[in-house]
Amino acid sequence: MKKHTVNVAIYMRVSTKKQADSKLGLEAQERNIHEWLKYNYPYQDYEIDITYFVDEAISGAKFERIQLQNMLKLIQENYFDLCVIYKIDRLARDIEISAHIRKVVINSKCVLCSTTENFDLTTIEGTFVYNINSVFGEYERAVIKKRTEDSQISRLTRKEYPFRASYGYIRDDNKVMQINEDEAKIIRFIFNEYMACHSYEIVRQNLISTYNIKVSEDFISRALSKTQYKGCFVKNGVTYYDVLPVIIAEDVFDTVQKIKKESYKAKRSEQYLYSDLIFCVKCRQRSIKKLVKKPRKRYYYYHCETCNKYINIEKKEYEISSTVCYHVLENKYTEDNTQYINRINYLEKRKQTIIHDYAVGAIALIYYHEVIDAINDEISKLKYKIAIKENSINYSQMNAIQKTLFYQTHVSKIYINFDNKIVENIVFKENKKKK
Repeated sequence: MKKHTVNVAIYMRVSTKKQADSKLGLEAQERNIHEWLKYNYPYQDYEIDITYFVDEAISGAKFERIQLQNMLKLIQENYFDLCVIYKIDRLARDIEISAHIRKVVINSKCVLCSTTENFDLTTIEGTFVYNINSVFGEYERAVIKKRTEDSQISRLTRKEYPFRASYGYIRDDNKVMQINEDEAKIIRFIFNEYMACHSYEIVRQNLISTYNIKVSEDFISRALSKTQYKGCFVKNGVTYYDVLPVIIAEDVFDTVQKIKKESYKAKRSEQYLYSDLIFCVKCRQRSIKKLVKKPRKRYYYYHCETCNKYINIEKKEYEISSTVCYHVLENKYTEDNTQYINRINYLEKRKQTIIHDYAVGAIALIYYHEVIDAINDEISKLKYKIAIKENSINYSQMNAIQKTLFYQTHVSKIYINFDNKIVENIVFKENKKKK
């Protein structure tokens, strides 16, 4: 008798690194699933082709799980006939994620089965059971989280540190937190160097030259922000003191935080040199500043709310600055710059021709962008050469505040094409327009 082939996806998950390292949780899930398969799909009748998808040390409340995403993609492609899990909470501990997975499954040929819960997603009753178990899974996660936080707060109140040891500390045989002097001297070095130079990169280089230790700027930034190093810990807005031995004096820690705050303000001002000067060429409305925070990185944009378009204007600074410097020095050019000026005038006419040809459909969009970018780049370089030769404006030596004042003094509006990400027009205070 010919055996029936069944393509099976087995999904397993554990939440903590400890569970992942011990493999106990995963082994229990795998054993239970194999027993279920053996009972429901006897090997003498079925040819079982199993693919494992295992997410280790990650919460079921997160949808961005590599193995889960891989499995769902294959399910959508109708690769699997059967998907087996131990419990629904292994699949997800969030109602919205559970609902999304259910939609993916019911729109494919795959059948989702749990070894401990009986439901059939093709029926109203089975969907009800699935949804109820999803709710219980999310509820259980919330209860576990609350119990964990209560336990942590209780230990913090007793001046005990309930988390794993941070860099600079170590637990002794009695599980009491002590200072790790070898690591603590690195932490002190980072604080002292940052107070002296105000730069993560310089601190990183000095660590390499002094201790031959390579760390990232992100590590330095996080180390400088940890209140643990001054002996306290902040949890849910409450500060708990004397929970750790002190590595950094409080006055030193507070001084570093002030420096970091000032550096952040300076960095942000550098990202928005043009203040309120940016306008959308399409709707003629002033754009607003928009900070987009991503994990370990920030992106600074100007946003046209009417058109709902964004642009990172930092990439256009060279083009804008050279044009403004060129305008300011317009009446001071010497004969030595005649060849530069003639070339600029030619390129400006060439650019207008390209724009016209694109508008009437004579050239393709890809060619249009390539040529316009090349022309703008050459114009910017020529204008910058003129500014340097005249030596009247040393833009490169200005700080962020000086650059902002420079633009506010000479520029009225900067029109941006948010669709094509190009500078369309600059309106100067003297009511002259330079493209």
